[in-house]
Amino acid sequence: MLLLGCVIASLVVWHRSVGSISVATVHEPRTELYYWIKITFSQTLGTALGDWTSISGVLLFWAAFILTRSAQQSVISSTSRSITVDYAQLVNRAKLVR
Repeated sequence: MLLLGCVIASLVVWHRSVGSISVATVHEPRTELYYWIKITFSQTLGTALGDWTSISGVLLFWAAFILTRSAQQSVISSTSRSITVDYAQLVNRAKLVR
């Protein structure tokens, strides 16, 4: 929020002092200074947003992995019990057949 506020503030100050925020009007050192200040804030904001989304993506991945892993373990443990019981019954039947 701070960087977004800085971008907006730099555009407001640039517009109030020069009368335009068009790149076509950048001919004087003062106007060029406003331009580069705005570029610095906006590039920093873009980098920060990119970092935030990558961190959020990593956090979302791990949250989904942990939640689905728990569900997988529940399904596996519930099915493995029934398979184990079925396997035990098959072994007992095989002993009876011999």
